[in-house]
Amino acid sequence: MPAIRILIAALAATIADFGYGYAVYGNLLSSSFAAQTGIYRGVEAQMANMPLGALGVLLAMVAAATMFARGRVRGLAAGVSFGALMAMFVVGACVLVNYATINITAAHGALMAAAAIGEWLVVGVVISAVYRAPA
Repeated sequence: MPAIRILIAALAATIADFGYGYAVYGNLLSSSFAAQTGIYRGVEAQMANMPLGALGVLLAMVAAATMFARGRVRGLAAGVSFGALMAMFVVGACVLVNYATINITAAHGALMAAAAIGEWLVVGVVISAVYRAPA
């Protein structure tokens, strides 16, 4: 599994994730984030920390593309299935744990779970569309 194929898939997934994040987290859910006063950084502080966030997304996408590459099934259905499994992981490990440990509303937690499911379905499809296994 050549690293360049994984990196290309990871970069494509990172770009797709940035677009999804801008549309969903940055726009559709912005009022929900704003209503969680005292929990999230202000926009200015978020922008100051964005390089670290971007690095985190890239790191996650390299890991996700590597996991996909290690699987034996390819194609769009495999991408959807992979994305759904990743969504289950993220919702369980991040969204539910965050809801249990930080003071966010149930509605915001539900929105975050729905957004994470959509995000990882998109990522799974993009990785499956871009990654090509060696012959």
